[in-house]
Amino acid sequence: MGKDRISELPDGLLLKILSSLPTNIVVATSVLSKQWRSLWKLVPNLEFDSDDYESEHYTFSEIVCKSFLSHKAPVLESFRLKFVNFNPVDIGLWVGIAFSRHLRELVLDFYPAELGRGVTFTFPSSLCTCNTLETLKLVLCILVDIPSPVLMKSLRTLHLEFVRYKDESSVRNLLSGCPGLEELRLYRGDDSDIKVFTIEVPSLQRLTIHDNNDGPEFLGYVINAPFLKYLLIEELRCPEFCLNAPDLVEANIAEVTSITIEKFLGSFTSVTHYISYWKYVLSAGREEEKEIATYILKNGRRLKKATFSTNPIESK
Repeated sequence: MGKDRISELPDGLLLKILSSLPTNIVVATSVLSKQWRSLWKLVPNLEFDSDDYESEHYTFSEIVCKSFLSHKAPVLESFRLKFVNFNPVDIGLWVGIAFSRHLRELVLDFYPAELGRGVTFTFPSSLCTCNTLETLKLVLCILVDIPSPVLMKSLRTLHLEFVRYKDESSVRNLLSGCPGLEELRLYRGDDSDIKVFTIEVPSLQRLTIHDNNDGPEFLGYVINAPFLKYLLIEELRCPEFCLNAPDLVEANIAEVTSITIEKFLGSFTSVTHYISYWKYVLSAGREEEKEIATYILKNGRRLKKATFSTNPIESK
């Protein structure tokens, strides 16, 4: 039998390799040897997808609980949970255990079998209490319900991808509770949860908005981000857009359809002089887009590069 050279690698390197794999595969390595049997318990990442766990002996909930009970890593770098069905008590318990392990990244992705029928998992304010959390990503059918101010002082990255919001207060309370937030990504679909999406985050440096919500109830965005450096907007269909970002350096804009050119340019009046890099994706040859190009080229005093293209923008 050939020599097992992988097991000769340092434990630190093996843990790094295992950290890139889903937890079900990591646990499976425990049958290789006594070394691997204990090694997987120290992997600093836990990743569970309910589609990957179909057992005749254990439910998905039991498997996750058993994994947490066996896990020994003192610091949990990442906890990722993708689930079809849920028990709020179970998820609250798992997140609570993860928080006690000084969690750095939390990803919750809920894709119910009844997708589109209004089934949601409520992400309550009680989960916004982790002082070590640096990255939070909420995906799909999750309801953000935060009736009072919260505090996540270490949070630097926040992704809200096609989630729903109970009201505008929940948005404000979430964002105001992240005093060190540097990156915000918003992906919004066709919903009518709120009328005005307010982003007031003094520390914010990078903002990405993908929004195809063209419902009559949604009016637009109010953004106050004095230290914002990078802005990417795609599929903006709302009638209003108000931006205060005097430090903006790079702007990438695509598919801004419903807002009038006057209002759109008006939002950039105070920042155009300072932008160094500008990219605008042209739609179906709209005459108004010539006004945007003319305005940017004429008023961009610090402009180093301007691109007007029909190719989609790639997020950085």
